[in-house]
Amino acid sequence: GGAPAPCPPLALARAFAEAQLELGRIARSRNPRQGENAYLAELERAAAARLAQIAELDEGDRAGAGALGAARVPAPPRVPQRPLGPGRLRRLAFRETFRLEVGSPAGEGLLRFGAAVVVAGDALVAAVDGRAGAVRWRAEGCAFAAAAGGAVVLASGGTLRAASPRSGRTLWTRPLPGMTPVAATALARGPIVVVERDAATGVDPGSGRTLWRFEPPGASRLHAAPFGGVLVVGTDAGLLYGLDAAGRLVWRLRAPGPVLRRPRPAAGRCAVLAGADAGTALLAVDPASGARCWEAPLAASTGAVLAWGRRIAIAGTVAGDPIVTALDGPAGEPAWTVAPPLAGAIGAAVAGPLLVLRDAAGALAALGRDGAVRWSRPAPGPPAPRAAPPAVVRGTVLAAAGDALQAVDARTGELVGSIPAPAPVRLVADGALAVVALDADGAATGWRLATHLSVV
Repeated sequence: GGAPAPCPPLALARAFAEAQLELGRIARSRNPRQGENAYLAELERAAAARLAQIAELDEGDRAGAGALGAARVPAPPRVPQRPLGPGRLRRLAFRETFRLEVGSPAGEGLLRFGAAVVVAGDALVAAVDGRAGAVRWRAEGCAFAAAAGGAVVLASGGTLRAASPRSGRTLWTRPLPGMTPVAATALARGPIVVVERDAATGVDPGSGRTLWRFEPPGASRLHAAPFGGVLVVGTDAGLLYGLDAAGRLVWRLRAPGPVLRRPRPAAGRCAVLAGADAGTALLAVDPASGARCWEAPLAASTGAVLAWGRRIAIAGTVAGDPIVTALDGPAGEPAWTVAPPLAGAIGAAVAGPLLVLRDAAGALAALGRDGAVRWSRPAPGPPAPRAAPPAVVRGTVLAAAGDALQAVDARTGELVGSIPAPAPVRLVADGALAVVALDADGAATGWRLATHLSVV
């Protein structure tokens, strides 16, 4: 019946967590058999993690030294965009080179190593020459596969192993450090980092030996990406961490909300998409020091972040409808926001001065630097919600559309070729327009460019 008393939120949360720990201590002191009570152990474990999380929040942001030699923003991957020939491209013809049944895609599913593509599923892992279609090696299926540190990292049956992409020879094998990984990456001249849902483990690239393990308190989902010698880790608890190659904390930063996607290099910064009160927000961070560069609120509820020259494009949805926002990279100021003539969730790819968008039904649209639609194509078939985003190579857009992969001239939107491939969920193409697609049922198919016709 007393008057309400003000209480800071962190202090209240700390009081509840301390009460949980005290309850466990009292229960075990009165009955030693309670030490075997799994519910009590989980209560205490959760309380200890919550107290560690509260201590981080109470301390606030921790700035790093800003050693530029340790961290760098990687350049975007070089995708060949030189036209196939002079004049206007009119027709492409493709020839099938291989077909494999590998089972449900494992991890990234398609891993490119030069001219070779490793196709990974739960029934088979195989390395294929992307242009000739010859199978270089085969191995048993796996639950997870990724390319990291120049090796193929595979997880299955409680075992983690690294294989040579050239021969398939096992480089090392070891027990999983925790749960089945959701991602794997590598730091510059440093360890391979195996990312689980709630932890990241640095392992020696030569032996697989555990070097360090990072378990951020209060997190149940991690997103991690390397920036030179610094690993940027975002969590659904709303915190960003910078770790060095030894697993030491370089900096810590509070994000606007739960981190939704893997941090991306864009416009010379580390770009992080996080939840916010009114939708989402894009946070730009210096990966060397953890300094906030800028923060831009977005209307989209989720989205893909793409580096687009000096700009950053975010392709997402609002109430299920597509929306695209372009931000000025150095300053984070909004350039424009448009609703493209598409429906539902969209995939996106950069084609030089154009941003190519694809919706679940296979409709395409290309936006210019000013946000205006340069060309569009209608949906040719039924929706395929899990279809891979479009790929842009040599001025050609490859996008799933109905029961085929359409090849479209990126400049004009004109259809120049078609490949029979129903709704691939993974898609890669190289500079010779050798294409490999993997569908949800585990059928992997490759094609090479047979002929092309241009009008001069």
